[in-house]
Amino acid sequence: MDKSSLLAHIMTLRREVDGLMDMVIAMEDTEPQPVQVKQDSPDDWMTAKQTCKCLKISETTFYEYIRQGLLPPGMEFGPRSKRWKMSEIRAWREAKQNPAGEAPRRRGRRSRVMKIGAFMHV
Repeated sequence: MDKSSLLAHIMTLRREVDGLMDMVIAMEDTEPQPVQVKQDSPDDWMTAKQTCKCLKISETTFYEYIRQGLLPPGMEFGPRSKRWKMSEIRAWREAKQNPAGEAPRRRGRRSRVMKIGAFMHV
């Protein structure tokens, strides 16, 4: 490459860089638009994977619950596409976590410590 063609190539690159810098400066001068974050609507529909993630259960357990009738069967959106309503799944999860009228279940085995009064013959 001779010197004149190299200089012409450098000048072309410089104009492109200047154009890019002008674009960056113009973008910085404009006010940023607020990012719209999509809020979960109770009427949103979830896939099986999303539902399993929401319930924190495996897909095997999820489909077993459906087979047993514990969870709703879902709505068919196509031949191989089912969805579950987020509001129904959340309501089921809340009911399972806080059953009405039931005392919280005790975890683990019972303590072997006996009351002091059991040993004393008073």
